[in-house]
Amino acid sequence: MYETYDDAKNWQFKANLPTVQFYDVAVDNATSLLYTSVVARRNNFSWCGPERTRNVNGIMNSDWFVTTGGDGFRSQVDPVDPNTIYSDRSTGCWFATTSLPAGNGVEALEGKGEAALRWNWDSPLIISPHSHTRLYFAANKLFAAMTGVTRGRRSAAT
Repeated sequence: MYETYDDAKNWQFKANLPTVQFYDVAVDNATSLLYTSVVARRNNFSWCGPERTRNVNGIMNSDWFVTTGGDGFRSQVDPVDPNTIYSDRSTGCWFATTSLPAGNGVEALEGKGEAALRWNWDSPLIISPHSHTRLYFAANKLFAAMTGVTRGRRSAAT
């Protein structure tokens, strides 16, 4: 937030205002004391960062990175590989993973001749409790995708 008192000639940046609203939180299964959390922020992406730090200055902004742009919503951390994080957007149609190159992910597409998918504002997203390589997400249809082999934009199997 910035503040001005002279008709916008000079601005003062206010860096210490806690103005974030979290929608969802996910954590990894790390066995160390430095767990990672993924938070979804209203109108400001999904972010990943440490819950604790040994840095004398505390957790810094530079410790955090974006997992998915747009409105941040559901995120899931792979229980076996904490470097794999899945995050969706408010439309529920794009799921990025930090273990794939930027711009890659899983996208659910309607089939040829089918009506457009209807996504909830905060669409469901889970990793199967039976297999960490199976991802489930839903619109007006339930989708399942196998992870670890997905590269680029692919249609998810129904």
